[in-house]
Amino acid sequence: AHCVPGKHEADGSCYLGDVLGAYFSNDPSIVIDDSLEPRKYWRFGQTMIGFCHGQSEKHADLINIMANERTSDFASTRFREFHVGHLHNRSGYSFGTYIDIKGLRVYINPALCPPDQWHKAKGYVGASPGADAYLYSRTYGPRGSVQFHAELSTLWKR
Repeated sequence: AHCVPGKHEADGSCYLGDVLGAYFSNDPSIVIDDSLEPRKYWRFGQTMIGFCHGQSEKHADLINIMANERTSDFASTRFREFHVGHLHNRSGYSFGTYIDIKGLRVYINPALCPPDQWHKAKGYVGASPGADAYLYSRTYGPRGSVQFHAELSTLWKR
C-alpha cells in the first residue's frame, strides 16, 4: 500500500501508514510505503501505476515524470495510469472516467474525509466523500472499477 503525502499535512498523511505497517508487521505479504516521497509507483504485470496528491504536478507532465522516475518499468509496460487527488471531485467527469493524456490515464480520485477548516474557509464544501477501487489483470491491464459514496453523517458524527 502507498501512503501519498497530502497538501495540508504531508507528515500526517503518512501516520496512517505507520499504524497500518505496525498492525500488519507479521504479514510479509503486506508492505506499506509511508515515505514522504511526493510520487509513488506500483507495477502490476503490464500496468504501471503512479500515485500523487496532484497539487504540484500538471496532469500533462505526469507521463514524462513517470518515464523519467521509473524508466525500466515504464519501458516494459503497456498500460500506464496516474491516480491523483487534490481536486477531490471529478469536475464534470463521470464515475470510471479518466483524462487521457498522450497514452496516460489520469484518474481524479475523491476524498473520503469531510472538509477541514481550510476547505471550509475557502468554500470548498459539498463534494460527496467517497473512494474508488480498481481491478487489474496482469496481462490485460485495467479491467474495471468500483465506486463507494459515503454518507457524511454516518462516517463522522460530532
